[in-house]
Order: sequence, then structure tokens, then C-alpha cells
Amino acid sequence: MNDTITIDTLQALLSANSIREVIIMRAGDAYSVKAKFGMNDKVLRSQRERVRLFKSLDTCAKVLRKAGAVQITLDLS
Repeated sequence: MNDTITIDTLQALLSANSIREVIIMRAGDAYSVKAKFGMNDKVLRSQRERVRLFKSLDTCAKVLRKAGAVQITLDLS
């Protein structure tokens, strides 16, 4: 089962109002993104890596905003 999602797919799902929640999660010294839609939870992937990691919250938020996210949950646990 594929548990990742590309930024293009995330953007398409956001524009179709299919995403229930977008969550920024702590991943060590960086941050990753999880999208919830339907019964699925998918992690944002990069072109080369299985999981896209962001060094700063600002960069992560800018990428998500550009993709069409207007509300984001921040999980620092």
C-alpha cells in the first residue's frame, strides 16, 4: 500500500475539497506533512525521497499555502 502523496496530488485534492485535515508533524529536527482524506492518511513525499522534510515551519507553511491549504494543524509531539 502506498502511504505517500505528491504535492501535485495534494494540490488536486485540496482544490476538490477532498482533504479533511493537513497536519505538520515534527520529524526530528525537521517537519513533515500528513494529509487526511476519506479513510486514508498519506505523508507528503519529495521527488527523490520517500518523505519530504522541511527545515523550517515557515517553508512548510508556504508550500502548503501555495498548494491551496487554508487551515493547517501543527503537531509538535
